[in-house]
Amino acid sequence: MNAAASDRISNSLFQIRFPHFVWVMEIGTVESYRDRQSCVGEIVLDATAGMWEEGRIYARIGADFHVGDEYANVSSAPVEFKQFTHNLGEV
Repeated sequence: MNAAASDRISNSLFQIRFPHFVWVMEIGTVESYRDRQSCVGEIVLDATAGMWEEGRIYARIGADFHVGDEYANVSSAPVEFKQFTHNLGEV
């Protein structure tokens, strides 16, 4: 089984209802970006949220996963994962 198939965090993202516009921030070291095109964390924000609305959709750092007020540690999740490289196109 490959890492993507066994990553329960990535698979659970399909259950989240996303707004049309989001900000995505990927977290990693210079070496991970340059040498492996990977990251260790990501934060996704609702780009349309107003001042009084919750803007964070989810945050993931390694095996730690936050959605709203919920938190989970998914020990089977990879510590490092591929960064997003395909913008404005079909998946």
